[in-house]
Amino acid sequence: MITVDVAVIGPGIIGACAAWHLAQAGCRVAVLGDQRAGTATSAAVGMLTPTCEWETYEPREWLSFLREAANYYPDFLRRIGLEDTDFRAAAGFRELDFYVLDFHERAPALAGYAELARSLDSDCDYLAPQDPALRRIGIDTALIRGAMHVRGEAVVDPRRLAPLVYDALGRTGRVDVIPTAVVGVDSTSTETIRLRCADDVVLDCDRVLIAAGAWSAEVADLFGLDVPVFPVRGQIIELAGPPGLLQDVLYLPVGACGCLLERAAGQYICGTSEEYRAGTAENTVEVVSTILDRVRRTFPMAGRWSVSDMWAGFRPQTADRLPLIGASRDPRISIATGHFRNGILAGPLTGRVIADHITGTSHFDLALYCPTRALSDPISVAARF
Repeated sequence: MITVDVAVIGPGIIGACAAWHLAQAGCRVAVLGDQRAGTATSAAVGMLTPTCEWETYEPREWLSFLREAANYYPDFLRRIGLEDTDFRAAAGFRELDFYVLDFHERAPALAGYAELARSLDSDCDYLAPQDPALRRIGIDTALIRGAMHVRGEAVVDPRRLAPLVYDALGRTGRVDVIPTAVVGVDSTSTETIRLRCADDVVLDCDRVLIAAGAWSAEVADLFGLDVPVFPVRGQIIELAGPPGLLQDVLYLPVGACGCLLERAAGQYICGTSEEYRAGTAENTVEVVSTILDRVRRTFPMAGRWSVSDMWAGFRPQTADRLPLIGASRDPRISIATGHFRNGILAGPLTGRVIADHITGTSHFDLALYCPTRALSDPISVAARF
């Protein structure tokens, strides 16, 4: 029998960050869940760019949340033990410029969004296709009306970040990582919840945090709760080419809003798709060929590179594309999921905010992200890529 204060169900970046912040508050914590294929943390590209990710139909409070999340990243990395000089080598964290390409095939034009973003204090401007900066990058400017140039945002490598957070969990002395799935729930009293796990593990806790990403709905069902998130598959491709050919990040806002960046020397990442009703974490010829063709046409020199890897993962989405953060109908059970494309960006801040909520020390207004808010049924749209 294992007894803890808080059981975090979900071993991804949000669950791990929440566990770390809970441990800092003095809680005894267990992180539960198996690392199944297709988790968003292992599949994500790692964009930390509020300006590029926020959509004009979303509340401006969400843009403010994303900006606070981006600003919190350096502090969080220091708090888990990194020196500033280690950010890039250890976590792949670095500030970069982003160029959001305004393709002729895309409507409406990006110039209006750039003007709005500037009015909301984003450091950006709109460039004509003949601008020397665009020609320097090496893109085919015949394909675009222009581009939005966003300065001072960042990227991180999720596959390097996650182990760093888990190392920090181990150093707290307050967190048990139990890589097994929860299979049943028993409420042994009005305060204590008993979790039955695979491998005959039994755990008693006072509070539960469901942070299981795209699988949060099925975990919540064990507790008799409705958590309205659904999985959206994204496919990513890794290319190998000469190092140093792309100093910035290219955003390709057609289809599912793809990207191209150099993650490490000679390692280029491109994607992605948004596929609804996709059941398995696999790559498909249709999506991969479309992504590669768009990258080759936009950045012609990429046509000479080789494909070194590809993978797929599932993002958790809600009908209004805002996350679920806060208490469920059962006050003992909290939720942190549904961040869609922004799980890596929002992970450390969400972990801090939900930990403060659980320990009763939060001053953050979570009304917009209330897990019990009214949401429509999952949207059903064609895949975008």
